[in-house]
Amino acid sequence: MFWSTLFALSALSAPTQLGTFEVVDVARTAAWAGKLGHRVTETITVKSERGTFTMELMRYHTRVAGKPRTYSKGDLLSITGIVEGTHISADPTSVRPVRL
Repeated sequence: MFWSTLFALSALSAPTQLGTFEVVDVARTAAWAGKLGHRVTETITVKSERGTFTMELMRYHTRVAGKPRTYSKGDLLSITGIVEGTHISADPTSVRPVRL
């Protein structure tokens, strides 16, 4: 009983393919982090036929991360993650640009 309940709960929170979203807004905040450069946080607002959602990508340091992906308004993204109300929880590697 315990293991079946645990398995059912883990299945509910497993990331799934959510589809294609259009980027509506990108908010970047940067704070100085000393030797690591700037610590950058990106909050992306995306929309689809299901509604408008916000998504905060993992923070990165500019001198450590190299050249991370950047997104801008109008980009199409394919997202694999978990929807929690109007927020999408997704790993940055599961957010991919859609090539037309």
